[in-house]
Amino acid sequence: MKILILTQYYPPEIGAPQNRLHELAIRLKDKGSEIEVLTALPNYPKMEIHEKYKKGKNRVEYIDEVKVLRSWIYISKSKSIISRLLNYFSFVWSSYRR
Repeated sequence: MKILILTQYYPPEIGAPQNRLHELAIRLKDKGSEIEVLTALPNYPKMEIHEKYKKGKNRVEYIDEVKVLRSWIYISKSKSIISRLLNYFSFVWSSYRR
């Protein structure tokens, strides 16, 4: 079975949701499913792209043998509603284009 996990946050970002989704991906893979994770470039919690990911808008990597597709995202430290909407919808748009 092919499964796509779509999430804005995924390791190496820290947090309970990121860890739960990664564990779910590993367990599904171990049960024989073909897993791909479509996520944004890591930026949480500092709201800046992690150093390792600063070059390029999109990339593919494997974390614990799980294929992770990363797409560009608009990042702002502002907490205004406009900045937040741009953040969310930029992920939607870049993921859709992928």
